[in-house]
Amino acid sequence: MKKTELKQLIKEEIQKALKKEKSETEITSDAEKALKTSLSTLKSGLSQVKISPKNKEVNEAIGWTIYNLVVGAPGLLGMLGKAVDGVSNFFVLDKNQDGTVIGRALNKASHKLEHAYLDIIGSALQKAYPNLYPESMDVHNENFPLHDAARKVYIGLLVAGGIGAGFSAANAHNLIHKAVEVGEIGMKAGEIKNLAQAIAQSPA
Repeated sequence: MKKTELKQLIKEEIQKALKKEKSETEITSDAEKALKTSLSTLKSGLSQVKISPKNKEVNEAIGWTIYNLVVGAPGLLGMLGKAVDGVSNFFVLDKNQDGTVIGRALNKASHKLEHAYLDIIGSALQKAYPNLYPESMDVHNENFPLHDAARKVYIGLLVAGGIGAGFSAANAHNLIHKAVEVGEIGMKAGEIKNLAQAIAQSPA
């Protein structure tokens, strides 16, 4: 083998090592670890959320979006901003992996941990807006508006994780849209992007 051929072979092997393909199981494990880290941070920030000054007048039915609700709740945006790094770490760690596999891994991990996320996010929304989301409202009951609101925030957090990892808002949204059932809660792309960008830009 010629020296030039050997150098090229070594170069290719180094590049393969840097872009080592992981199994879907490994990528799913990465996603779970990242989301668990984010969840832990989210829990620790719950005490920072306070009742919103708009609690007595807010009404989603007359123009208030989930973006307005999150931004208008003292401590809520900061709580989400601190948690976004955990999600971003997954995208950074596995950015060289196959996008379809990343989507499937995120789908599995996000569904597995969704119940726990909704518990925390739902509690935060109830602290901020007790008139709109009273304690009697179960976040896991799909018939209650709290369920959809909490899921919207969860999806916004996932998209924010992609933005924090360097993806454009559009690309991050597309990736999450494929991994999580966004359409079923009637959340528009612009609404997701606005919320995700606010979370991503919130100082940790």
